[in-house]
Amino acid sequence: MPEQGALIQPVRVFPWRSAAPLLTWLASPWVTLGSIAATAAAAVASVSLGWGATWTLAAPLTVFTVNLAMAAVTHPKLRGDPVLLSFHLALAAFVLLAALGRMTYLKGQVEVTESAKFDAAHAGIENGPWHINRLGETRFFNEGMVIEYDAQRVRGETYNQVRWLDDGGRWRTTVIGDEYPLVINGYRFYTTGNKGFAPVFTWRAKGGAPVSGSVHLPGYPLHEARQETVWNPPAGPSIHIRLAFDEEILDPARPSVFRVPQRPRALVTAEGSRATLLPGETMALVSGELRFDAVSTWMGYSISYDPAKPWLLAALLTATVALAWRLASRWRAEPWMDTPKPEQGA
Repeated sequence: MPEQGALIQPVRVFPWRSAAPLLTWLASPWVTLGSIAATAAAAVASVSLGWGATWTLAAPLTVFTVNLAMAAVTHPKLRGDPVLLSFHLALAAFVLLAALGRMTYLKGQVEVTESAKFDAAHAGIENGPWHINRLGETRFFNEGMVIEYDAQRVRGETYNQVRWLDDGGRWRTTVIGDEYPLVINGYRFYTTGNKGFAPVFTWRAKGGAPVSGSVHLPGYPLHEARQETVWNPPAGPSIHIRLAFDEEILDPARPSVFRVPQRPRALVTAEGSRATLLPGETMALVSGELRFDAVSTWMGYSISYDPAKPWLLAALLTATVALAWRLASRWRAEPWMDTPKPEQGA
């Protein structure tokens, strides 16, 4: 009869011996070099050939992450050194989070007229394939802005007041800028240097109801000499609009603030007719009537969404601290030892 201890056999959940060659190969330097080369090639191809950068970069970055993780598991020196192991694991997490960020990111731009609501349908965006687009659920109004300029028209601080709807269904007001974003549902809205004037018109087609709308002119002062555009109102003709004013909005000789002109004129061309309109004046056309109401402003926002960014920073800080600790321990001087001096003439 066999002994009782011989009846108890260990249960092997995973065949480590049979998987050891595979793990060793995944941790090899050749896989490291291959994944780095593949990442560089994917980056070059996405820029020069126009390939999609998301999948082509995410695949080699994932292989590189697995390579670092397997090296941390299989290499005896790494397992025996907690600091070195922490560095490699943080580096692997950084690469994996970078790939995850490329799969879930969103970035875009949008222009919003003063006192108007943000409309996601007018935003130009690009995003990763795993991004769940909730931009259409975002609710905020552009309540106006103050943009400071130093001499020589050097843009200073931007103060943009916005009114936004929080998760509890309450409207809140805050001030944002180039460095202080509005954050809703993980989307970050920053002000940009892209802003300009928005003349407001009311169009009434013959037999129709009046329709009011703002027309965004090219950015000011970047396109100061080209403050014109074409507007196509509902059921109306193509209308060429040019904004003219004689005053100096931004004085290059001293600090100033971006503002709308006090005496604007709208030079309108439509259906073979031309007219110069002041605010409140009307132009009669064959197909209807156009009224120049006022001049407002519009603000350009940059939109970003990257949930991996704070974790990327944490992984980078962990790797930096671990590497600094490792180098400091290696370069640390040995303590002084009191040794007897040799006797003279010995």
